[in-house]
Amino acid sequence: MSLLELDGLTVRYGGLAALSEARLRVERGSLVGLIGPNGAGKTTMIDCLAGFTPATSGRVIFDGHNVTSMPAHRRTRLGMIRTFQSLELFDDLSVRDNCRVAASDPRWWEPPADVVRPGRKAVDGALLDDTLASLGLTAFAGLYPPELSHGHRKLVGIARVLVRKPDLLLLDEPAAGLDSVESQALGRQLRARVDGGASILLIDHDMELVLGICDRVYVLDFGRVIAEGTPDEIRANPAVVAAYLGADAEPDVGMPPESVVPSVPSIGGATA
Repeated sequence: MSLLELDGLTVRYGGLAALSEARLRVERGSLVGLIGPNGAGKTTMIDCLAGFTPATSGRVIFDGHNVTSMPAHRRTRLGMIRTFQSLELFDDLSVRDNCRVAASDPRWWEPPADVVRPGRKAVDGALLDDTLASLGLTAFAGLYPPELSHGHRKLVGIARVLVRKPDLLLLDEPAAGLDSVESQALGRQLRARVDGGASILLIDHDMELVLGICDRVYVLDFGRVIAEGTPDEIRANPAVVAAYLGADAEPDVGMPPESVVPSVPSIGGATA
C-alpha cells in the first residue's frame, strides 16, 4: 500500500471545481512532484491533504488511515506535516528556538506540569541538532531570522517540520523567491533527505527543480490530473506542454532539458 493515496479527490466552491477527481500516489521513501500552471489547483490540493480544506468527495488515505474527514492537528500527529508558502518564522527567536517551538506538541496537562517541573525538556536536543546539521544550518543556529538570507530562512522553515519526524513531508512552494543557485542547493538537500529514507510531496512552480530531483511527477490543470510519470515522460508529454504553452505548442518547446542538478555553493551565501 502507498504511504499516501488520493482517490477521486474533488473540492468545490459553489459551482467551481478547484479539484476534480484528482488522483495521486506517494510511495514510502520517494520524492513526488506536483506541478501545474497558475490556478491549476495545487494549493487547494495541499490544503485538502493537510486538513485545512474539506473534500467535497473522494478519499485521502495516509499510511492505511482514511483521513478524509480528519482535522489538521490529527493528521499532523499521524505524521503528515506541511510547510506553507509564507514562512511565518518567529523573528524574535533564534533559529534553534524556532525549531524547538515547532517540535513541541503541547497537551492540556503541560502548563500545570511546567509549574511542578519547571525547566523540563520536552524536545529532543540531539534530534534538533541533527536536523540543523543535515540542512547545513548548524552555524546559523544562534542567529535570528532577520539576519539570514531568504534561502536560509526557507531551510529553517523546512527544519521546523523535520524536527517533528514526519512520515510524509508536504512542501508548498519551498523554492519561491529563491534564485537558481539557491534552488539547486535546496534540491540537493531534498534529494539527500529522500535518499536517506524520507518521503516528500513537493509542490513548486520551479519545473527545473521538480523535474531534476523527483522520482515521479503529477501535473494538474484546471483541477484535473492531466499527466503522471517520470520526469522524462513528463517532459515529452504533449498535454503538459499544451497546458503550459498553449495547445499549438510543439512537444519539445519550452520544457526544461534533462539535467543533473550541478554542484553549487551552499544555499543562501552570506547572511544579510
